[in-house]
Amino acid sequence: MSTGPSAAIAQSAAAEISILPTPQGVEIKGSVIGLSEGEVTATMAIVKSDSAGTSNLTQARAVEVRRGDRHIIGQTTLSIQPGGTLSVELSVMQDGAEIATAASTFEP
Repeated sequence: MSTGPSAAIAQSAAAEISILPTPQGVEIKGSVIGLSEGEVTATMAIVKSDSAGTSNLTQARAVEVRRGDRHIIGQTTLSIQPGGTLSVELSVMQDGAEIATAASTFEP
């Protein structure tokens, strides 16, 4: 089981995923942190599998980053049954190349 932030750093941006249990379910947040200036496109993909079935969610957007900036790419709260699995991946692209990625898995 993995909880808390997961980060990967490369070039002009870092990718960060936060998965936190809450009374309403599991809060998921994907952020891009600027390390220098430039435009990046970030995509957060969430796959949730439990006794209720499988759900796939994707959120993406382009952002202009500067050193120290933090941009939330996506944020949601999902319910998940015991025995289920939640997988999250955040990919950051710049000029057609992946420059940062973060991945995290949560199992209640």
